[in-house]
Amino acid sequence: MIRTPNTLRHFLRNETAAVSVEAAIMMPVLMIFCLVIYTYFDSYRKGLGLTKASYALSDVISRQDLITPEFIDGLHDIFDFIAAADGDSFIRVTQLRHQGGEVQVIWSYATGANDVEALTQATLQAYLDHIPTMRPAEHMVALEASAVYAPAFNIGLPVRRSYSMIASRQRGGTKAIWDTNGDGLDDTPANWP
Repeated sequence: MIRTPNTLRHFLRNETAAVSVEAAIMMPVLMIFCLVIYTYFDSYRKGLGLTKASYALSDVISRQDLITPEFIDGLHDIFDFIAAADGDSFIRVTQLRHQGGEVQVIWSYATGANDVEALTQATLQAYLDHIPTMRPAEHMVALEASAVYAPAFNIGLPVRRSYSMIASRQRGGTKAIWDTNGDGLDDTPANWP
């Protein structure tokens, strides 16, 4: 058997710095774990904020009898504040009617940073699964909202776009008047039903 010198044997048995060595090894692991947990939590918080903002704006719209482009632009600013959107967001408000066995677009207005078009009868077909069943001659307002989430730390989560669509009936039971020039009269485009 080979005998080790006393200093080496003493070094191998000495435990006076064990806590410092363990802390030096575990501290980076704990920090990474905390960053991952924070980033996942922040992602879910942003998604929930988008949903809450969408429901709040949908409720505000459902109580309005007169809707103008300026009103929707103001709602977009409120949406950005509530959802903590970083600027690449949009909302689209669409008045729908159930007529002759089908859902029709009465008017639509979109506002936001990424040039979202107003909803038309042709593009409505892609959204019919998100719209609740409507009674004949019933009107409904659909609010679509979207915002981009970029993770605070690069842990493998991609930059993603969250989307929400909320359809609600008008509180008064009638359709909302679309007023583009501020005179209080209905300015629904003639080519829209």
